[in-house]
Amino acid sequence: MEKKITKLDALRILGNAYHYLLDSPVRLGEDFAISILVDKFHHVRRSLTLMDLEPQPKSAEGWNGRGPTWL
Repeated sequence: MEKKITKLDALRILGNAYHYLLDSPVRLGEDFAISILVDKFHHVRRSLTLMDLEPQPKSAEGWNGRGPTWL
């Protein structure tokens, strides 16, 4: 079963990719990639609703009530 990505996760991923491209020393052809990231970021941001901001239930996998079970 695949985990569905939320809009907030998508914004986080797009934002991290944007900052990664801005901080990279090589800038060959990245202006086009940055413009696509900006466009998609604002598309997801404009589509946010209050329902998207509700806390998501935690899955029981890897959680024992005190913290992650793999620690």
